[in-house]
Amino acid sequence: MKQWTNEQRRAIEENGNLLVSAAAGSGKTAVLTERFVRLVAEGASASEFLCVTFTNAAAAEMKKRVENGLAAAAGEAEDEAVRARLHDAARDVVQANISTLHSFCAEVLRRHFHEAGLDPAFRVADEAETLVMKQEAWDLVAEERYALETGSFSALIEALGGNETRAAELILGVYEFALAQPEPLPWLLQAAERYRASPEELEHSPAVAELLKRSRHALAAALDRLQGMRDTIAEDAPKLAAHLDGEIMAVRGLLLHDTRGAYAAALAAFPGFARISWSGVAPDARKAVEHARDALKKEVKAQQSAYAEPLSAETGRLHAQYPAMRELYETVAALDARYAEAKAERAVIDYSDMEHKVLALFQNEAVAGEYRRRFRYVFMDEYQDTNPVQELILSAIVRDGGLFLVGDVKQSIYRFRMAEPRLFMERYARYRAGHGGERIDLNANFRSTAAVVNAVNGVFSRIMTAEAAEIDYDAAAALVHGRDDQGCPGGAELCIADMEDVPAAEPEDEEDEAPAEAERPDAVALEAAMAAERIHALMAAEQIRDKETGELRALHYSDFVVLLRSHRGVAELWTETLALHGVPAYAELTGGFFDAVEVRIFMELLRAIDNRRRDISLAAVLRSPIGGFTTEEIARLRAEHGRDEAGTPLACVDSLARAAAYDTPLGAKASAILRHLEEWQELSRLLSVEELCGYLLDETGYGAFCRALPGGKQRAANLAALVERARLYERSGARGLSAFLSFMEKVVGTGTLGAAQTAGADVVRVMSVHKSKGLEFPVVIVAGLSKPFNRMAARAPLAADGVLGVGAKLEEGGFRKETIYKRAIAARAAAKDLAEEMRVLYVAMTRARDRLILLAALPNAARAVREAALPLSPARAAAANSFLDWVLGAVLQTQDGDILRKRFGLPWKRTQPGGWMQVSVRPAVGTALLDGRMQRGEYERFARMARAEGGGAEFGALFTRRYAHAADTVIPSRVTVTGLAGHEITMAEAPGFAEKDARFGAAARGTAVHALLRAIPLRPYAQEEVAGEIVRLREEGVLCTEEAESIRPAHIAAFFASPLGGRLLASATVRRELEFNYRVSARHLLGADTDEPILLQGVIDCCFLEEGAWVLLDYKTDFVPPGTTPEEAAAKHARQLTLYAEALAALTATPVREAYICLLGIGENVRLL
Repeated sequence: MKQWTNEQRRAIEENGNLLVSAAAGSGKTAVLTERFVRLVAEGASASEFLCVTFTNAAAAEMKKRVENGLAAAAGEAEDEAVRARLHDAARDVVQANISTLHSFCAEVLRRHFHEAGLDPAFRVADEAETLVMKQEAWDLVAEERYALETGSFSALIEALGGNETRAAELILGVYEFALAQPEPLPWLLQAAERYRASPEELEHSPAVAELLKRSRHALAAALDRLQGMRDTIAEDAPKLAAHLDGEIMAVRGLLLHDTRGAYAAALAAFPGFARISWSGVAPDARKAVEHARDALKKEVKAQQSAYAEPLSAETGRLHAQYPAMRELYETVAALDARYAEAKAERAVIDYSDMEHKVLALFQNEAVAGEYRRRFRYVFMDEYQDTNPVQELILSAIVRDGGLFLVGDVKQSIYRFRMAEPRLFMERYARYRAGHGGERIDLNANFRSTAAVVNAVNGVFSRIMTAEAAEIDYDAAAALVHGRDDQGCPGGAELCIADMEDVPAAEPEDEEDEAPAEAERPDAVALEAAMAAERIHALMAAEQIRDKETGELRALHYSDFVVLLRSHRGVAELWTETLALHGVPAYAELTGGFFDAVEVRIFMELLRAIDNRRRDISLAAVLRSPIGGFTTEEIARLRAEHGRDEAGTPLACVDSLARAAAYDTPLGAKASAILRHLEEWQELSRLLSVEELCGYLLDETGYGAFCRALPGGKQRAANLAALVERARLYERSGARGLSAFLSFMEKVVGTGTLGAAQTAGADVVRVMSVHKSKGLEFPVVIVAGLSKPFNRMAARAPLAADGVLGVGAKLEEGGFRKETIYKRAIAARAAAKDLAEEMRVLYVAMTRARDRLILLAALPNAARAVREAALPLSPARAAAANSFLDWVLGAVLQTQDGDILRKRFGLPWKRTQPGGWMQVSVRPAVGTALLDGRMQRGEYERFARMARAEGGGAEFGALFTRRYAHAADTVIPSRVTVTGLAGHEITMAEAPGFAEKDARFGAAARGTAVHALLRAIPLRPYAQEEVAGEIVRLREEGVLCTEEAESIRPAHIAAFFASPLGGRLLASATVRRELEFNYRVSARHLLGADTDEPILLQGVIDCCFLEEGAWVLLDYKTDFVPPGTTPEEAAAKHARQLTLYAEALAALTATPVREAYICLLGIGENVRLL
């Protein structure tokens, strides 16, 4: 029986409304499940529960756990009635209301479609479809409002910068924000009407209070920084310290005023900063103090300017912008109406409709009462991610004493999806005070080693406060180590690379700006190289305890994950650099499946069919496996046929037409591709896009080609996702290839296309922190710590806040005029963003089970350490610019940071005890960065020097020297067995349609036979029985019509009737289509002069155990020419069969006794081993 902590037991057993604040790894799902089981055991029915969460995967996992928990409890129950009730409940869980909130809303709307004003056959539109509908609605609204005689819409667009596309993005952003409010349009109208406020109303408004609060925080942070610098020089420069004391005390006096009027008056009366004497102060110390003092002076001056204007001037600016705000409201209202019409025409709703229509239904007491009577208990997981509308929906149907909420506000990282952690904190405060329910804290962490837990506590106990993160990391929030580490202590480490001696990349063009320090590609590559080094070291020296078996085992690549705040633009560099250092890695592509190369090529084919004059698309098709043109042929095409008689460059399609006029191999290829483009273009007018895509994948052989490549299953899945996207697109009523291509261009980059890959292999995963939410990994590497936080949102001309309304910074007379509402919302948003960044870091660090590694490559490590060494006050924590500011600041308050103090010459100071973070610093010099290419400026300097030297003999020798082991430099990191054996499927020389048997060739027939032998039940067959199986598999979609027709049933029946087939059928252990990845040295595999490991990949058709040893079969449908013996036909596959046998024996620790090439076409099974 599971052992529960006291707090877990309370959460399981106490009655009444409960809010469980469950820290990372605290077993919250297990507690929720056990509470469900307890209530059922006490007499509740599973149908009386409503359990909601935020993802389908989480809902499925919750349902599975509840079912297993009920079944286990039934087995342990002594009372017969209780046992029967639990068994019945476990059986009925599949019908229980355990789902996402949106699934529950959809169920309510289907039941009450009439009251909700919906078509009874409504469906839920996906995000990509709604995106396009909103854009179409916007186009209509913009046209209508431009036609208004008032000119108010044109004035709004001009006020937002004059760019209609950008203005549309801003207005749609406000619309999306409004939809997360309980009453979207009334909320927006109220926000617009606030622009008519009087000075007296403004003085007592939430905006003024918010702005004053943030102003005081900013001033306190600058003060704390100067105070820290003052303390570092006090002993050596007492006069300077005394002068600074006076200035610090004077500025602190400003913070005593807590009303706008008093604060503004104090700022106006502030005497300023006197000249200062720096005599006797060391240059480095002076520079640091001067920098902090200048920052404080700048902050005071900025606030003096901001508060100098009377509120009457602020209201005057608001009144001037009221017409624009009113037009904003009218435009959004018109957009909402047009969008609603579009959805009604298609009989669809979106996710926002679900919430608002259900909330409206629940305003009807009859409907709300129905669900209140139906659900005795309402459970909600991940409560910290709710928005105000979702909160009201649940509140409308919950019975008193039946609410059970589970979440962790420290893991609320979805504010961009309108999640509002404030709701959690407000309820937490109410329940803590005993109003409305009971609060329970679960902080025992059963996931991580003590080392990881101590590191998390070490950082967040020093930075997470209500001021900085909206929650105090106190004893109730801190993690308590609850796992039995069983001799695997793990660890936590901070690895810093100092790039001070590494020059920054130079811009490619004079107009380009140099990259920001923290975004330097060489810094990213350096961190990846450091990660590879640590991965190799840990795999060689460390073991972990397997979570499933409890046994010690070596680390695998799949035990590692690299977490990035944002992997956009750097994930590919990470995987490339890791691979360069011998670490296989995988990263989910930013653009979803659309970024997969096989999808991109196929999309270019569709574009070329739609418009043959798209040169880039057509050239991509020619060079792809579909076109089969070589680089040399494309060069000849452009060189020999790329211009007309006047020398004018021709379009690619015209070059093909000219080439097709010649009776040459190139002309034949050009003629074939033109003929097929014309055929496909005609078909595009007759077929649906889904049908066209399916036809093209079969006709060109491109689908089979992609399946035959390494990772073929995933490539095929990506192409299938594209075909499915076409089906969903046309289900909405849209038609035509051109419209589909336009639709896809709109949705690319929106994050609605899904994953392009799945990591099922033994590889290191590279992902964003958001993607890792809810997951755990033995070793977590958090990288990019020094990347600055993204603060671009605060600079937008329009900003929205649920409490403060809409803030504008509009153009008037060529100048942008920022309202007090905009400043208040920007300040509030910046604080919220910073709090979320801190929670993102918490999520990243708490994903680790055994070891946590934090990486930072710093262009100037000394400066970063000096800044971070200052006292880490709440105000300074709230002014951080990167994760590293927090991590370094926390480490340097303890003895763990002494190594940094010593390394960078900081004065020793008495610090707090450490022991929770291992710190290391290394120079970046000598580390391989990127791929070794010179930047342009470096190359030009080198070239000038070489020319000046005159090219002596010593230079010539350098440039003509041959590397002794050049052949070994091209050893691949991965090969396939078929590739080594010389039978890799390729379409590089000729497209499938260039052959006479274009529709179905020998390779495709072989694929069909393999698919049949993989799926057919193992038993003896007559010829007609095989034919029946082929028909069944065709109907089930395993085989297409052409594949089914290509298979000869007599050959399959003959194989199973053979002695070898009989042995196969008699075996109790048979493996079919056995994929493998097997590491072998290059010396053994290729005869190379190196033992570098190579990953050998392959698929064994069939193997079976007989008398404790494997018998291996490889099916071949090769044509055997007359006069060729079976042995001669099989001999060419000997290398392939030998590699299969070697890999099978090594990976299963079972010998391979026999191996056969099964020549199905002639009914011969040839033994080669």
